[in-house]
Amino acid sequence: MNKGLKYGLLIFGIVIITVVGFIGFGLYSMEIEDHYGDLKELYYDSKSGDIILNKSTSEFGIIEKKLETFKYPNS
Repeated sequence: MNKGLKYGLLIFGIVIITVVGFIGFGLYSMEIEDHYGDLKELYYDSKSGDIILNKSTSEFGIIEKKLETFKYPNS
C-alpha cells in the first residue's frame, strides 16, 4: 500500500468514528430528554445523595443516581 492510500484510510476511519460518536451522543441526549422531560438539567447537575425540594408540595427527598437513571421524589 502506498503512503497516500494509508493516510486516506486513516482519515476516513477517523471521520467514521467521529460521525458515529456524534450520532451516539445525540441518541443518548434524546433518551434523557424523552425520559425526564423538563428535569433533564436536574439529571445532568445532580449527584447521588443530593437533596431535592419540591417547592409546590414542600416535600423533599434524596436523589439516587445510577449509571443511566436517577430517582427523585414522587417519580
